[in-house]
Amino acid sequence: VWTKYKGQLVKLMTMLKQTNSRYIRCIKPNTFKKPSIMQHISTIEQLRCAGVVAAVTLSRSAFPNRIENKTVRFKFSSMWDRIQYPSKSNKDMEEQEKLKLDC
Repeated sequence: VWTKYKGQLVKLMTMLKQTNSRYIRCIKPNTFKKPSIMQHISTIEQLRCAGVVAAVTLSRSAFPNRIENKTVRFKFSSMWDRIQYPSKSNKDMEEQEKLKLDC
């Protein structure tokens, strides 16, 4: 049992390190502690108490659409005053590096 738990924990920690998460909250799907059983009311209450429901509601009302940085640059590049705000990137840089410098 211990080796299975340890393997699952290592896998979880590896996945969490890749996500750049700042806050992790464990939600218990049921009070029976049994797999494949979901108590929706209990789960929603846990999310509400953690402030997740309010955060999602606020995010959807204030920022209903999420647009990738690349798309925004394409759509609004004609409005960019390149004389007043010249690009700090150069042709040798990777795309991600250019985005960090120009946005």
